[in-house]
Amino acid sequence: MSMRALTFVLLALLLLGAGAWLLRDSPLLQRVLPALRPAEGSATDAHVLRKCRGASGITYTDDACPPGTRAEAVGGGTLSVLPAAPAAAVPSAAAASAQSPLRRLAGPDESAAQRERVLEQALSR
Repeated sequence: MSMRALTFVLLALLLLGAGAWLLRDSPLLQRVLPALRPAEGSATDAHVLRKCRGASGITYTDDACPPGTRAEAVGGGTLSVLPAAPAAAVPSAAAASAQSPLRRLAGPDESAAQRERVLEQALSR
């Protein structure tokens, strides 16, 4: 093989490789060359954005799609990831049944007038 032919073959391979890399996400190339796709759950697949459509709507995740949903292609755009809001604290049964500090000052068995007087004193401090 002459040097000119070898240069031509190497240049053609380089152009094919660059084209395949640029079009690696195209559906046509994915169908033609399925071996280029990383296997589900592989290390290179760990943080890939997935669009999952189900009966309740669309969910975006970096994990496998939940049961009952199907994966769809993510098409362009931008995505902002925000930290999750902290869960609201659910009051315990003891805290819900506890008396307020003013009620405790008045005492449990005091008369209504006595309770009112103690509450007025506590509020005027």
